[in-house]
Amino acid sequence: MPIPVLRTACAQRGRSLPEMDRVAVDIAGSPVYVAAVPEADVVPLWSSLRALHESSGWWPVLSGAPSPALPPWEMLDGALDTSALGLGDKHDPVSLLQDLYARTFLIEDTDGAGRHGSPTSKAARFSAAGELVELSSPDPAPNLVHDAADLAQNLIAESRLATPERGSRFAPEPSTPWSVASPSTLLMLVRASAGHEVPALLRWGGAGNHALEGDHHMAVLRHFHEEYGADLVGMTGDVIELLVDRAPTTPGGAALAAMEMYAYCPDIVDQGIGSVAALAEKVAPTSGWFLWWD
Repeated sequence: MPIPVLRTACAQRGRSLPEMDRVAVDIAGSPVYVAAVPEADVVPLWSSLRALHESSGWWPVLSGAPSPALPPWEMLDGALDTSALGLGDKHDPVSLLQDLYARTFLIEDTDGAGRHGSPTSKAARFSAAGELVELSSPDPAPNLVHDAADLAQNLIAESRLATPERGSRFAPEPSTPWSVASPSTLLMLVRASAGHEVPALLRWGGAGNHALEGDHHMAVLRHFHEEYGADLVGMTGDVIELLVDRAPTTPGGAALAAMEMYAYCPDIVDQGIGSVAALAEKVAPTSGWFLWWD
């Protein structure tokens, strides 16, 4: 759908789509458009564009305040290469998340080796309470599903011990407004068949420190969409935000989702909420997932 036709469709829904500036060409050769949108219009306009996506072909993404630093399209150089889309489709996201989980649970040793793994790195894993602990001797690689089950049992036990004074440990926090929304938020339109394709189409490099490429993001976000109804809403140079339609509502489901989120984006725990248990209790059951890579 041409942008002028999309603008008319938005107007029929009572929303105003501003004039769009072409800022790049994605890996498939389609233009990437952006425009500044007032904060009050951000969520209603995104919702209208999302509803129109099936007919328009344009996926809306909120990209934060206008800034020359770290735009989501910064890695695009005009080169056309759709191989990332094919790789993203071929990846088994469950196996990928398990690999990321095992790789992430390596602690930097005194020789300065990276936390993502070297032969001399020390192994670590989460305790039942969701705390990262170093292993005293080599153990089998941590298993995401098994560790999620252990965490779920701990959450259930803690919930049974809860009192009115203490409250329930499994207590999701209310969803907060999108962090990518600002007094003047950039709205980006990307021609994609689904939101999970956007990181691959933009050759997004926001998690470069963790060796994640666009095809990896595509596979994980596809999994999050299929399992939890998660749609890409926001993307800056180092942040992805998801609207989650079927967030887990049980300790078991939240524990598994939290383990998957940690495997994909460890910085939200290591430099954020502090433990995977807190992620399971407070974030996984909500409708808004914030993912940030240092």
